[in-house]
Amino acid sequence: MLRIAERIACREHALGLVSGDSLGQVASQTLEAMTAVGEVAELRFAKDELDCERTGFTYHRVEPNTPPGFGHRHDGAGEGDVAAALRARSKAAYLVSDVMRDHNFVNVETPFLTRSTPEGARDFLVPVRLQPGSWYALPQSPQLFKQLLMVSGLERYYQLVRCFRDEDFRADRQPEFTQVDIETAFLTEEQIMALMEDLICTVFKEVLDADLPNPFPRISHAEAMARYGSDKPDLRVGMPIEDLSAVFAGSTFGVFRDAVASGGAGRGLVVPGGATSSRRGIDGPVARALTLETGSADRVANMRRFAFRALEVLAEALG
Repeated sequence: MLRIAERIACREHALGLVSGDSLGQVASQTLEAMTAVGEVAELRFAKDELDCERTGFTYHRVEPNTPPGFGHRHDGAGEGDVAAALRARSKAAYLVSDVMRDHNFVNVETPFLTRSTPEGARDFLVPVRLQPGSWYALPQSPQLFKQLLMVSGLERYYQLVRCFRDEDFRADRQPEFTQVDIETAFLTEEQIMALMEDLICTVFKEVLDADLPNPFPRISHAEAMARYGSDKPDLRVGMPIEDLSAVFAGSTFGVFRDAVASGGAGRGLVVPGGATSSRRGIDGPVARALTLETGSADRVANMRRFAFRALEVLAEALG
C-alpha cells in the first residue's frame, strides 16, 4: 500500500499538482485514505510484482532527477518519446478519417469473429463456447465482407482495422497490426492514385511537417525492374542500373560480346568517382558481395572470376 501511495504522490508531482516538498505529506494522506477504504492490502499493484517479461514491458535507464516510481516503461507511457508516438498515431488516425470523409468514403466496421479465408498465413482461432468443436477465425485482412457491402450500395468505404496473422516474425510483420483498408468500386486507376497521394501528403504534412510532392513521381513496372531490379525501389540509393550494351558489344570478352549480339543486354551500376578507384578498392567490395552468395564453392569462384573480368572490360572500354 505504501508503494502505491508513493506512486500516486509521484504522479501528482510529475503533473505539477504538488511540489517536491509536499511529496511525503501527500503520500501519507493517500495511504490513510486507502486504508480507510477497506481490504486494499489484497490489491497487488506494486511495480516490483509485475512480470515485465510476460506483459511485454521492458526496463529502461532512469534519467537523473527522475521521480521514484518512473523506473518502468509502463509507468512513463505518458511521457517523452512514447507519449509523442502515441499522440502522432492518434493525430494520423484523425487525419485519415478527415481525408476519407472529404472523398465521400463511409467508415464501416466489419466483424472480427468470422470464418476462415484463404490467406498467406495461418489463422488465429477462437473456440465457440455455445458450439463445442466449432471455431471463429480472426481476420487476416478485412475484405471478407467487401462484396456484400458493395452490392448493398456502399461502393466507397474504409476502415482503420486490426488484422491478425499467425506467422513467423519478419522486419515488417507482427502477429497483429492496424492497416488503412480502402474498398471502392467504379474509380479509375488515376482516381485511386490521386486519393492515396492526398491521404499520404496530408498525414506527412500535419504529423511530421514534411512536404511531399503531389502528385508523386511515377515510373512503370517495367522501368522499375530494369533500372532498380525491384518493383518497390528505394530511390534514395541514387545508383540505377544502366544499359552498357554499347560498351560490351565491342568487347574482347566473348561472353559479354556474344550476349549482346544475340539480343541480350549488358547492364551495370555506375559508381560516382569509381574511375579513380584502385584495383584493391574495387576488388574489396566485389569480394565482400560474393561472400554473401549461398551457392557452392565452385559457383562462388566462377562468379568472382566473372565479376573481375567484367571490371577489366569496363576499364578498357572507358580508357
